Amino acid sequence: SKQISDPNTLVFVAVGALWLQQIRQIEKQIEKLRKQDPLQNQSETIHDLRVAVRKSQSLALAFAPYIPGKWPERIRHELRPLRKTCEVLRDLDVLVDWVVASGPQQTNLESLLADLQHQQAEATEEVLKALLDKQNLSMLKRLRSKLELALDEAQDANHSGVPLTQPQYRLADVAIPALLTRAADLTAWHATLLQGSGTAQPGQNSRAEALHQLRIASKHFRYTLDFLTPAIPAINPALSQAFAEIQTILGDLHDRIQFRARLLAWPDHRTLSPVFANQLVARLEREQDALSQRLAPLLDELTPDWFQANLLRPRQSPGPSLKLS
Repeated sequence: SKQISDPNTLVFVAVGALWLQQIRQIEKQIEKLRKQDPLQNQSETIHDLRVAVRKSQSLALAFAPYIPGKWPERIRHELRPLRKTCEVLRDLDVLVDWVVASGPQQTNLESLLADLQHQQAEATEEVLKALLDKQNLSMLKRLRSKLELALDEAQDANHSGVPLTQPQYRLADVAIPALLTRAADLTAWHATLLQGSGTAQPGQNSRAEALHQLRIASKHFRYTLDFLTPAIPAINPALSQAFAEIQTILGDLHDRIQFRARLLAWPDHRTLSPVFANQLVARLEREQDALSQRLAPLLDELTPDWFQANLLRPRQSPGPSLKLS
Protein backbone atom coordinates (compact mmCIF):
# COMPACT_ATOMS: atom_id res chain seq x y z
CA SER A 1 0.00 0.00 0.00
CA LYS A 2 1.15 3.55 -0.65
CA GLN A 3 0.01 7.09 -0.09
CA ILE A 4 -0.22 9.77 -2.76
CA SER A 5 3.10 9.85 -4.58
CA ASP A 6 2.35 12.28 -7.39
CA PRO A 7 3.54 15.69 -6.10
CA ASN A 8 0.98 17.63 -8.14
CA THR A 9 -1.85 15.56 -6.69
CA LEU A 10 -0.50 16.11 -3.19
CA VAL A 11 -0.36 19.88 -3.71
CA PHE A 12 -3.92 19.87 -5.02
CA VAL A 13 -5.16 17.86 -2.01
CA ALA A 14 -3.43 20.23 0.42
CA VAL A 15 -4.46 23.49 -1.25
CA GLY A 16 -7.89 22.19 -2.26
CA ALA A 17 -8.66 21.30 1.35
CA LEU A 18 -8.03 24.91 2.33
CA TRP A 19 -10.07 26.21 -0.61
CA LEU A 20 -12.94 24.01 0.52
CA GLN A 21 -12.60 25.30 4.08
CA GLN A 22 -12.67 28.92 2.89
CA ILE A 23 -15.64 28.40 0.54
CA ARG A 24 -17.57 26.91 3.45
CA GLN A 25 -16.55 29.92 5.53
CA ILE A 26 -17.86 32.26 2.81
CA GLU A 27 -21.17 30.38 2.72
CA LYS A 28 -21.34 30.52 6.52
CA GLN A 29 -20.83 34.30 6.54
CA ILE A 30 -23.44 34.80 3.80
CA GLU A 31 -25.92 32.70 5.78
CA LYS A 32 -25.11 34.79 8.86
CA LEU A 33 -25.80 37.97 6.88
CA ARG A 34 -29.10 36.54 5.67
CA LYS A 35 -30.23 35.92 9.26
CA GLN A 36 -28.86 39.11 10.82
CA ASP A 37 -31.11 41.94 11.85
CA PRO A 38 -30.65 44.79 9.31
CA LEU A 39 -29.95 47.13 12.22
CA GLN A 40 -26.95 45.07 13.33
CA ASN A 41 -23.44 46.09 12.32
CA GLN A 42 -22.61 43.71 9.48
CA SER A 43 -19.14 45.04 8.72
CA GLU A 44 -17.30 42.36 10.69
CA THR A 45 -19.18 39.54 8.95
CA ILE A 46 -18.45 41.05 5.53
CA HIS A 47 -14.80 41.50 6.55
CA ASP A 48 -14.49 37.80 7.48
CA LEU A 49 -16.04 36.89 4.13
CA ARG A 50 -13.56 39.09 2.25
CA VAL A 51 -10.59 37.57 4.10
CA ALA A 52 -11.75 34.05 3.19
CA VAL A 53 -11.88 35.10 -0.47
CA ARG A 54 -8.43 36.70 -0.27
CA LYS A 55 -6.86 33.59 1.26
CA SER A 56 -8.35 31.37 -1.43
CA GLN A 57 -7.13 33.62 -4.22
CA SER A 58 -3.66 33.99 -2.69
CA LEU A 59 -3.14 30.23 -2.65
CA ALA A 60 -4.52 29.93 -6.17
CA LEU A 61 -1.85 32.37 -7.31
CA ALA A 62 0.95 30.77 -5.30
CA PHE A 63 0.31 27.18 -6.37
CA ALA A 64 -0.85 27.63 -9.95
CA PRO A 65 2.47 26.24 -11.29
CA TYR A 66 2.06 23.04 -9.26
CA ILE A 67 -1.63 22.20 -9.70
CA PRO A 68 -2.67 20.62 -12.99
CA GLY A 69 -5.85 21.68 -14.72
CA LYS A 70 -7.76 24.89 -14.29
CA TRP A 71 -8.56 24.90 -10.58
CA PRO A 72 -6.32 27.86 -9.61
CA GLU A 73 -7.79 30.05 -12.37
CA ARG A 74 -11.31 28.86 -11.56
CA ILE A 75 -10.93 29.81 -7.89
CA ARG A 76 -9.56 33.26 -8.76
CA HIS A 77 -12.16 33.92 -11.46
CA GLU A 78 -15.24 32.67 -9.60
CA LEU A 79 -14.44 34.49 -6.34
CA ARG A 80 -13.24 37.77 -7.87
CA PRO A 81 -16.72 39.43 -7.97
CA LEU A 82 -17.22 38.67 -4.27
CA ARG A 83 -13.96 40.38 -3.35
CA LYS A 84 -14.66 43.47 -5.45
CA THR A 85 -18.18 43.76 -4.04
CA CYS A 86 -16.89 43.77 -0.47
CA GLU A 87 -13.98 46.17 -1.09
CA VAL A 88 -16.29 49.10 -1.87
CA LEU A 89 -17.81 48.93 1.58
CA ARG A 90 -14.51 48.27 3.31
CA ASP A 91 -13.01 51.65 2.33
CA LEU A 92 -16.10 53.49 3.59
CA ASP A 93 -16.10 51.56 6.87
CA VAL A 94 -12.50 52.50 7.57
CA LEU A 95 -13.07 56.16 6.64
CA VAL A 96 -16.07 56.39 8.96
CA ASP A 97 -13.99 54.89 11.78
CA TRP A 98 -11.23 57.45 11.11
CA VAL A 99 -13.68 60.36 11.30
CA VAL A 100 -15.31 59.00 14.47
CA ALA A 101 -11.88 58.59 16.11
CA SER A 102 -11.14 62.23 15.23
CA GLY A 103 -13.93 63.39 17.55
CA PRO A 104 -16.53 65.04 15.30
CA GLN A 105 -17.96 67.14 18.13
CA GLN A 106 -14.61 68.80 18.76
CA THR A 107 -13.50 69.17 15.15
CA ASN A 108 -16.69 70.18 13.36
CA LEU A 109 -16.85 66.95 11.41
CA GLU A 110 -20.51 66.24 12.20
CA SER A 111 -21.82 66.98 8.71
CA LEU A 112 -19.04 65.00 7.03
CA LEU A 113 -19.67 62.04 9.32
CA ALA A 114 -23.41 62.14 8.64
CA ASP A 115 -22.80 62.23 4.89
CA LEU A 116 -20.32 59.33 5.06
CA GLN A 117 -22.65 57.24 7.22
CA HIS A 118 -25.40 57.77 4.66
CA GLN A 119 -23.05 56.55 1.91
CA GLN A 120 -22.04 53.65 4.15
CA ALA A 121 -25.68 52.60 4.65
CA GLU A 122 -26.35 52.75 0.90
CA ALA A 123 -23.19 50.75 0.14
CA THR A 124 -24.08 48.14 2.77
CA GLU A 125 -27.50 47.69 1.18
CA GLU A 126 -25.92 47.19 -2.26
CA VAL A 127 -23.31 44.76 -0.94
CA LEU A 128 -25.94 42.67 0.86
CA LYS A 129 -28.10 42.61 -2.24
CA ALA A 130 -25.16 41.32 -4.29
CA LEU A 131 -23.97 38.77 -1.72
CA LEU A 132 -27.46 37.33 -1.16
CA ASP A 133 -28.26 37.12 -4.86
CA LYS A 134 -29.47 33.61 -5.81
CA GLN A 135 -27.08 33.41 -8.73
CA ASN A 136 -24.16 34.14 -6.42
CA LEU A 137 -25.30 31.50 -3.93
CA SER A 138 -25.68 28.96 -6.74
CA MET A 139 -22.14 29.72 -7.94
CA LEU A 140 -20.70 28.99 -4.48
CA LYS A 141 -22.68 25.78 -4.11
CA ARG A 142 -21.60 24.61 -7.58
CA LEU A 143 -17.95 25.51 -6.91
CA ARG A 144 -17.97 23.70 -3.56
CA SER A 145 -19.60 20.58 -5.01
CA LYS A 146 -17.13 20.33 -7.89
CA LEU A 147 -14.19 20.85 -5.54
CA GLU A 148 -15.49 18.21 -3.12
CA LEU A 149 -15.77 15.75 -6.02
CA ALA A 150 -12.27 16.56 -7.29
CA LEU A 151 -10.79 16.12 -3.81
CA ASP A 152 -12.62 12.81 -3.36
CA GLU A 153 -11.13 11.57 -6.62
CA ALA A 154 -7.67 12.68 -5.49
CA GLN A 155 -8.19 11.03 -2.12
CA ASP A 156 -8.93 7.74 -3.90
CA ALA A 157 -5.30 7.82 -5.06
CA ASN A 158 -4.30 7.48 -1.41
CA HIS A 159 -4.30 3.67 -1.62
CA SER A 160 -3.36 3.19 2.04
CA GLY A 161 -6.72 4.61 3.07
CA VAL A 162 -5.05 6.84 5.66
CA PRO A 163 -6.73 10.28 5.78
CA LEU A 164 -4.47 13.08 4.62
CA THR A 165 -4.79 15.26 7.71
CA GLN A 166 -2.92 18.57 7.54
CA PRO A 167 -1.37 17.64 4.17
CA GLN A 168 0.53 20.92 3.99
CA TYR A 169 3.09 19.22 6.26
CA ARG A 170 4.09 17.23 3.18
CA LEU A 171 4.61 20.21 0.86
CA ALA A 172 8.24 20.89 1.76
CA ASP A 173 9.40 20.40 -1.84
CA VAL A 174 7.27 23.24 -3.19
CA ALA A 175 6.99 25.46 -0.08
CA ILE A 176 10.22 27.41 -0.46
CA PRO A 177 9.93 27.96 -4.26
CA ALA A 178 6.31 29.12 -3.86
CA LEU A 179 7.24 31.57 -1.11
CA LEU A 180 10.32 32.88 -2.91
CA THR A 181 8.18 33.58 -5.99
CA ARG A 182 5.76 35.61 -3.87
CA ALA A 183 8.73 37.35 -2.23
CA ALA A 184 10.10 38.27 -5.68
CA ASP A 185 6.79 39.99 -6.50
CA LEU A 186 7.01 41.94 -3.28
CA THR A 187 10.59 43.10 -3.78
CA ALA A 188 9.83 44.04 -7.40
CA TRP A 189 6.99 46.33 -6.31
CA HIS A 190 9.21 47.77 -3.59
CA ALA A 191 11.76 48.67 -6.29
CA THR A 192 8.96 50.28 -8.32
CA LEU A 193 7.90 52.24 -5.24
CA LEU A 194 11.41 53.59 -4.77
CA GLN A 195 11.39 54.82 -8.39
CA GLY A 196 7.98 56.55 -8.15
CA SER A 197 7.97 60.33 -8.21
CA GLY A 198 4.68 60.75 -6.35
CA THR A 199 4.00 64.06 -8.04
CA ALA A 200 0.71 63.26 -9.81
CA GLN A 201 -2.74 63.12 -8.31
CA PRO A 202 -3.17 60.53 -5.51
CA GLY A 203 -4.64 57.28 -6.74
CA GLN A 204 -3.24 57.85 -10.24
CA ASN A 205 0.52 58.28 -9.74
CA SER A 206 3.12 55.54 -9.87
CA ARG A 207 3.83 55.73 -6.14
CA ALA A 208 0.20 55.19 -5.17
CA GLU A 209 -0.11 52.27 -7.60
CA ALA A 210 3.14 50.72 -6.33
CA LEU A 211 1.92 51.01 -2.73
CA HIS A 212 -1.36 49.36 -3.71
CA GLN A 213 0.39 46.49 -5.49
CA LEU A 214 2.91 46.16 -2.67
CA ARG A 215 0.05 45.84 -0.19
CA ILE A 216 -1.54 43.08 -2.29
CA ALA A 217 1.81 41.29 -2.70
CA SER A 218 2.34 41.45 1.06
CA LYS A 219 -1.05 39.85 1.67
CA HIS A 220 -0.33 37.10 -0.87
CA PHE A 221 3.00 36.36 0.79
CA ARG A 222 1.61 36.28 4.32
CA TYR A 223 -1.40 34.09 3.52
CA THR A 224 0.87 31.66 1.66
CA LEU A 225 3.42 31.78 4.49
CA ASP A 226 0.84 31.03 7.17
CA PHE A 227 -0.43 28.04 5.18
CA LEU A 228 3.04 26.62 4.48
CA THR A 229 4.73 27.22 7.85
CA PRO A 230 4.17 23.59 8.98
CA ALA A 231 6.11 22.42 5.91
CA ILE A 232 9.20 24.55 6.70
CA PRO A 233 10.72 23.52 10.07
CA ALA A 234 13.59 26.02 9.73
CA ILE A 235 11.38 29.05 9.13
CA ASN A 236 11.95 32.12 11.28
CA PRO A 237 8.85 32.21 13.53
CA ALA A 238 8.95 36.02 13.60
CA LEU A 239 8.44 36.22 9.84
CA SER A 240 4.64 36.22 10.02
CA GLN A 241 4.76 38.89 12.73
CA ALA A 242 6.99 41.02 10.50
CA PHE A 243 4.47 40.87 7.68
CA ALA A 244 1.58 41.60 10.01
CA GLU A 245 3.36 44.85 10.84
CA ILE A 246 4.08 45.63 7.19
CA GLN A 247 0.51 44.82 6.14
CA THR A 248 -0.92 47.11 8.82
CA ILE A 249 1.23 50.05 7.74
CA LEU A 250 0.54 49.46 4.03
CA GLY A 251 -3.18 49.22 4.78
CA ASP A 252 -3.11 52.49 6.74
CA LEU A 253 -1.21 54.19 3.92
CA HIS A 254 -3.71 52.91 1.36
CA ASP A 255 -6.56 54.28 3.46
CA ARG A 256 -4.98 57.74 3.78
CA ILE A 257 -4.41 57.92 0.03
CA GLN A 258 -8.03 56.93 -0.62
CA PHE A 259 -9.36 59.36 2.01
CA ARG A 260 -7.36 62.24 0.54
CA ALA A 261 -8.58 61.50 -2.98
CA ARG A 262 -12.18 61.29 -1.74
CA LEU A 263 -11.94 64.63 0.08
CA LEU A 264 -10.38 66.37 -2.93
CA ALA A 265 -13.23 65.04 -5.10
CA TRP A 266 -15.97 65.94 -2.61
CA PRO A 267 -18.74 67.67 -4.63
CA ASP A 268 -18.32 71.41 -4.02
CA HIS A 269 -17.26 70.59 -0.46
CA ARG A 270 -20.99 70.21 0.18
CA THR A 271 -20.56 69.36 3.86
CA LEU A 272 -17.19 71.03 4.44
CA SER A 273 -15.85 74.51 4.05
CA PRO A 274 -12.92 74.67 1.61
CA VAL A 275 -10.63 75.83 4.41
CA PHE A 276 -11.55 72.94 6.69
CA ALA A 277 -11.36 70.43 3.83
CA ASN A 278 -7.81 71.62 3.12
CA GLN A 279 -6.96 71.20 6.81
CA LEU A 280 -8.15 67.58 6.67
CA VAL A 281 -6.14 66.95 3.52
CA ALA A 282 -3.03 68.41 5.19
CA ARG A 283 -3.61 66.17 8.21
CA LEU A 284 -3.88 63.10 5.99
CA GLU A 285 -0.64 64.06 4.23
CA ARG A 286 1.13 64.31 7.61
CA GLU A 287 -0.16 60.89 8.57
CA GLN A 288 1.02 59.50 5.21
CA ASP A 289 4.49 60.91 5.82
CA ALA A 290 4.66 59.39 9.32
CA LEU A 291 3.52 55.99 8.05
CA SER A 292 6.01 56.11 5.17
CA GLN A 293 8.84 56.78 7.62
CA ARG A 294 7.80 53.72 9.67
CA LEU A 295 7.51 51.57 6.57
CA ALA A 296 10.79 52.47 4.85
CA PRO A 297 13.24 50.61 7.15
CA LEU A 298 11.05 47.51 7.17
CA LEU A 299 10.85 47.39 3.37
CA ASP A 300 14.54 48.17 2.89
CA GLU A 301 15.38 44.97 4.75
CA LEU A 302 13.28 42.79 2.43
CA THR A 303 16.06 41.73 0.06
CA PRO A 304 16.33 38.30 -1.63
CA ASP A 305 19.12 37.43 0.84
CA TRP A 306 16.86 38.39 3.76
CA PHE A 307 14.09 36.10 2.52
CA GLN A 308 16.52 33.26 1.94
CA ALA A 309 18.00 33.64 5.43
CA ASN A 310 14.64 33.78 7.21
CA LEU A 311 13.06 30.94 5.23
CA LEU A 312 16.05 28.59 5.22
CA ARG A 313 17.93 29.50 8.39
CA PRO A 314 19.25 26.71 10.67
CA ARG A 315 17.11 26.12 13.75
CA GLN A 316 19.81 27.46 16.09
CA SER A 317 20.38 30.68 14.15
CA PRO A 318 18.47 33.75 15.35
CA GLY A 319 18.22 35.06 11.79
CA PRO A 320 18.57 38.70 10.71
CA SER A 321 16.92 41.40 12.76
CA LEU A 322 13.38 42.22 11.66
CA LYS A 323 13.60 45.78 13.03
CA LEU A 324 10.19 45.57 14.66
CA SER A 325 9.21 48.01 17.37
